[in-house]
Amino acid sequence: MVTWAASLSSFAQSPIREIDEAVDRFMQITAATSATVAVSVNGDMVLSQGYGFVDSKQRVPTRPVATM
Repeated sequence: MVTWAASLSSFAQSPIREIDEAVDRFMQITAATSATVAVSVNGDMVLSQGYGFVDSKQRVPTRPVATM
């Protein structure tokens, strides 16, 4: 269900896969259509990920950053 990834720094692939799987399970349980996740280590962003679609009819992916 991962639709768009903005930035990954030196974060290992295995933890990213685990985060993806956990978010996917959470979205299924809660029937969420989109989610964003940000992970920081010592104040440095190491992962910013969007999941699902903001507009599922138009297939607009969820971006990993908030837009205001």
